Amino acid sequence: MKGSRRISLIYLVFGLLWVFVSDQFVLQLSAELQATAQTLKGWVFVLLSALLIHALARREIGQGELGLQRALQLQESLSLFQKLTETAPAVIFLWREERVVFANQEALRLTGYSLEEIQSLQVWEFVHPEDREMVRARGLARLRGEEVPARYFFRILTRAKEVRWLDYSAARVEYEGKPAVLGVGLDVTESRERALSLEALAQVNLALRQSEDLKEMMENALEAALRALKSPAGSLLLYNPEAQQVEVMAAQGWVCDIPVPGPREGLTGRALQGEVVVSLNLQQDPRVNPKARPLIPPGWSGAALPLWAGTTPIGVLGLAWPPPHTPSPAEVERAALLAESIGNAIRRASLRKKLERRVETLEALRIVERAIASTLDLKAVLAVLLDQASSRLPLDALALFLFDTESQTLRLEASRGFRSAEAVLPKTVCISEESHIGRAALLRQPVHVPDLQQDPGSQADFTLREGLVAEWAYPLLAKGRSLGVLAVFTRRTWEPAPEDKTLLEALVEQAAVALDNALIYQQAVESQQELALTYERTLWAWAKAVELRDQETGGHTERVVELGLRLAQAMGLKGEALEDFRRGAILHDVGKIGIPDQILKKPGPLTPEEWAVMRLHPVYAYEWLKGIPHLAQALTIPYAHHERWDGSGYPRGLKGGEIPLPARIFAVVDVYDALTSDRPYRGAWPKEKALAYLQAEAGRSLDPQVVPIFLKLIQQDLQADQAKQPD
Repeated sequence: MKGSRRISLIYLVFGLLWVFVSDQFVLQLSAELQATAQTLKGWVFVLLSALLIHALARREIGQGELGLQRALQLQESLSLFQKLTETAPAVIFLWREERVVFANQEALRLTGYSLEEIQSLQVWEFVHPEDREMVRARGLARLRGEEVPARYFFRILTRAKEVRWLDYSAARVEYEGKPAVLGVGLDVTESRERALSLEALAQVNLALRQSEDLKEMMENALEAALRALKSPAGSLLLYNPEAQQVEVMAAQGWVCDIPVPGPREGLTGRALQGEVVVSLNLQQDPRVNPKARPLIPPGWSGAALPLWAGTTPIGVLGLAWPPPHTPSPAEVERAALLAESIGNAIRRASLRKKLERRVETLEALRIVERAIASTLDLKAVLAVLLDQASSRLPLDALALFLFDTESQTLRLEASRGFRSAEAVLPKTVCISEESHIGRAALLRQPVHVPDLQQDPGSQADFTLREGLVAEWAYPLLAKGRSLGVLAVFTRRTWEPAPEDKTLLEALVEQAAVALDNALIYQQAVESQQELALTYERTLWAWAKAVELRDQETGGHTERVVELGLRLAQAMGLKGEALEDFRRGAILHDVGKIGIPDQILKKPGPLTPEEWAVMRLHPVYAYEWLKGIPHLAQALTIPYAHHERWDGSGYPRGLKGGEIPLPARIFAVVDVYDALTSDRPYRGAWPKEKALAYLQAEAGRSLDPQVVPIFLKLIQQDLQADQAKQPD
């Protein structure tokens, strides 16, 4: 009983210490690793405690202190320990002197070796070559009793050369009187590879976000991918469908010296067909381009992975590793994930570039349209058009010709970028097959000349002297009419990219529409001006008709309009309000056309009945003119200029601020002109008397705020007149 109590006490102390120490260790781990650590902690405790019991029991047996019953109990504990090690889902090794002395079934299953094979090999031979030195150094240090990390990750190589990751913990123990190491590892290959893939993906995505320039973006992405995959050499290639060739966007290591492959050659050609290509020995691989093989270092392995943009391969990620490393399936899968991310980034960058180009196109068209809307000067509009084309496209020279209906030729209207002086530029071009520009107008379709040195056209001397190499001539067509030709030139070979061609065609189309609209707009403006002039004459004709019937002093309407506008401006009216005031002033008495002659022309005073009829003329004016939208705001003067500040006016008896301001302003001017003008029934008042009358009426019949401003205006006129008189 004494021995069993001692064993129980030792076991209890060990258990308490284990719980305290291991819990402190687990709490320092991240949340995602704590669950795995708890499981591993339990198995390690079971194994260590079993070994402890085993050692203590052997000691008790050796000292002869255990009876038969205890021996049976010990045997039962040993059997339990064996069952636990055999059924544990963790790899368990016990090794000493660099040889495995025990391995459980999970270790045999995971490595693919038999127990005899494992025991015949050094323990380090199972470790991946890249991790072997680290694991060996830590294992031997632990065996010597030195302080080393209790838990870490490393890779092992199975018998089938498959790479597996272990989450490994170890402890130094005594076995058969000698120091040994008990190691327990969980197979975390899937989670570890997933974590490495996510980490690599994060690094590449971060690199892709460092720049919006495509080439710089690819260089950053390649560097991040090579670092994440531990590949010292590689490249990023893109396929150009227009040129049908492969372009190197980024390269590192000896791959920089490899000639650019064709889109159907070697591993690149296979990858561009959507195949993930892995080569264990690039130099000896028959699939590799023969021209590249002599430039490949011996023993290097590699992979070529398609860069996908949606469902279309648009490029290739090439990777290479020095011997003895060869890419594992997990590494190839990780590389494919990175290639997909890079492909999507290229696609987004391409879409962004197209969007930016489209925005540039819209902005150029908007600027041209704004120029058309803001001026009738055709030269100014064409200057804006050529400026937009030359600044947004890689062009060296431009010339815009307009169709001359009289001479049936094309006349040079505007140009940019020519070295020759403007005076010596070709001023006219015949519409014929001999000239590229003339042929575009004749055929009504674009003419492209890729090599002007071979085909300079009708202006050969000028073309060669200018050093022009390529030409595009676009006819300017609108509504079936030929308006001219836009010719653009480069001093180098130029095949416009789709975005450039789209922008150029949009500018050509806009130029044609702009020319057509400018002509139509010019005609419309001329018609509008003529209509406005006719309209103005009509208003004045009505005003003159009223003056003739009412026996007004000649020039009354002109005077009240001129003086009224000055007073209205002084009162703050401007813009449309001032124009409405002017029209209203012209038509202020138009309603008198409806007053019978016997009342309107009566030389003496009117009877009450006649006054009632006379006071209807503002109503007549309102009824006649209210249906004309153009005069809607001008009606306030004809309708309300006979209203009085005190409410005694007509036709509605409005009072104070109820009377529209334009009518209050005009009433002061109308009264003043009436008082200072000759009438059949009285002579004109002196200006001083008329001004005194206005001052007396301020606040009664006239607006008390308008009258002082009017008085000041007239005083300024009187002072100016006096200053003009000779001394």
